Formats: sequence, C-alpha cells, structure tokens
Amino acid sequence: MLLRSTIAFAILGLAACTDDTTTEDSGITGCDIDIREHFPEADSVSAYYLNPIEFHLSQPHDEDATITVDGVNGTVSWNDERTKIYFDHDGLAPATSYSATLSYCRGDATINFTTSELGNALDTDVAGKTYSIDLSTGRIVVPEGVGAALAPYLEFEILAAVKEIQGTDLVITGAIGDEDNPGTQDFCSPTFEFPAADFSGSPYFQLGPQTTTIAVAGYSVTIDDLLISGTFAPDGSYFGGGTLSGLIDTRPLVELVFDDEDDENAICDFILGFGVSCVACPNGDGDFCLELKAIDLLAEELAITVDDIEYEDCHEECVDTWTDTGALTNPECDLEATGTTSTSGTTTTGG
Repeated sequence: MLLRSTIAFAILGLAACTDDTTTEDSGITGCDIDIREHFPEADSVSAYYLNPIEFHLSQPHDEDATITVDGVNGTVSWNDERTKIYFDHDGLAPATSYSATLSYCRGDATINFTTSELGNALDTDVAGKTYSIDLSTGRIVVPEGVGAALAPYLEFEILAAVKEIQGTDLVITGAIGDEDNPGTQDFCSPTFEFPAADFSGSPYFQLGPQTTTIAVAGYSVTIDDLLISGTFAPDGSYFGGGTLSGLIDTRPLVELVFDDEDDENAICDFILGFGVSCVACPNGDGDFCLELKAIDLLAEELAITVDDIEYEDCHEECVDTWTDTGALTNPECDLEATGTTSTSGTTTTGG
C-alpha cells in the first residue's frame, strides 16, 4: 500500500511485451538484439497524436540506428543506456494511419498504427464537467523500468472539476475519490485548487509545472514541478494522452504510511526494494523526494459535481465528523459552508 498512498496523497505497468513487429532480415550477422516492446503497439487504432514513437531493445545498441515515419519530420533520441530509441515529432494528425520503421543492426522493423480522435477540435464546452483520473490506466516512464512493479499501487482516483474557462486558462478544482465508492468524491478530504491550466492549445491543456501543496488526512504534501496535461475528446466525454509528473517530498507521508515510524528515510528505504532511489529535493534538505512520471492517462467524465470543502472532515456527508447527536467535531469547519448552524455552542446539521 505504500506507493499507492504516496502517489495518492501527492496527486500523482509497463505494457505487455509485443511480438507483432515485422522484421526484415538485412543479412547482417552478429547482432542478437531483440525488440522487447514498442509504442504504439502494432495495428493500434488509439495511438496518441503527441506521443513519440518508441522501440525498447533487449540490450544496448552501440551502432547507428534510426526511426522513420512516413510523411512525418522528426528527430531521433536515446535513453542513457541506449536501450530505448525515440522518434520525437511536433504532432501527428488525429485519426490517421501511419507506418514507423526502426532500422537497426538486425534490419528494418515496421509497425503500422492509427491515431485516435484526440486532437480534433472540441465541439462542446468542458466548463462544468468533472473527470476521473485513474492512475492505473497510465504507463510509468519515471522511474524507468519499474512500471510493472508499481502498477498494483496505482489504483487510486483523482477528481478534476473544470470550474470555468478564463480567457485561455482552465480553472480546475481537485478532489480525492472515495476508495469504497469509485466515481464519487471523498467528502472527508478537503478539495484543492490546481494551478491554472494553459488551454491556448485547445483541445490540449497543460497545468504547471508548478510547486503545489496539497492537504490530505491532516498532512501537507508538497509536489515540486507538478505537471498535468492531456487532450479533451471532441465531445468532451473524456481526456486522454494524460501526463502527470512531479517530485514528491516523502517525509510528511512516513507517519501516514507506517505506524509508529519516525525515521524520515522510511519511505525512501522501502522503495529501494523496487530498484527506485529517492532524489534530491529542490529545497536542498536532502535526498527525500520521489520522482514520478506517468503518461497515457485516461480520464472519463463523471455525472457528478465536486463540492468545495475547505477543511478536512467538514462536509455533512463525512460520517466520521458527526456524532450521534449531530455535533460537528472539527472546530475549524466553516459552518455556513457545510450547511450547519450553531446553537448555544453546539453544532448541528442545518435544515
């Protein structure tokens, strides 16, 4: 449950290997490098128009290699280990078929795919809509190579309510989803305001990167360089191609995740078991931050509105805050906002 809690409270698997790549024998011998997986998958009809083309190899490729995509200009890059090669471009056309070819030491490997509808113009207003961001739908690219191990910990829901559009900005309120009732708000957790999202590239939006502090379960969690982006479907029923990334200071979460634990390194020590190391926090306090980046997130529209909650345990639907006599136990609660009245020092539900 550790990483699930970490990601959830901070507001932040690798896909199965594919074997449908067609490879032409170039006659070159002495190359035993295989293609482990590639993105998009062959014959996919839902490729995201802004994602790079990726080929992941079984071992480092020290020789020249390249990726070409018919009719598309782009540049090729590698990861540090030269086991992953990328074709970066300025954007593919929505709902269009493409062929991508990796030319490497074993010859040419070609995949055919089609982009989704994402990128076509919006034909509706997204203001007033609420979306459920399901972290388990994404692919973890940072930390690299541990997506399959982390996937079970990502079953957590974040609600994003688009309150209004101000010029080229989206005003978005965030809320925690109720674990026991998917698609509903956790009324015991306060809502939080995301930084304004740039909507000048509609239907694409990008929020951040910006340092954000979120209060959950009585803890304040700082996320440095929080970035959330995605593209709305033309009918506004979902947004896809979502990216969520940031640096999470793990120290405030130690008490929350581990009972009776006061070692500020506890979470960082634990995630070493996944082959993941904490990194330096921007405030210079030490290596206590967890760097995360998930891509290809899908967020479906929900037929609900998000209630604004200023303080924890202050909503009348939060059963943990109300005694059998109807008394509100959190002294910081805004009585007017929660629909309550106070009589002779006793707080009771209004109505």
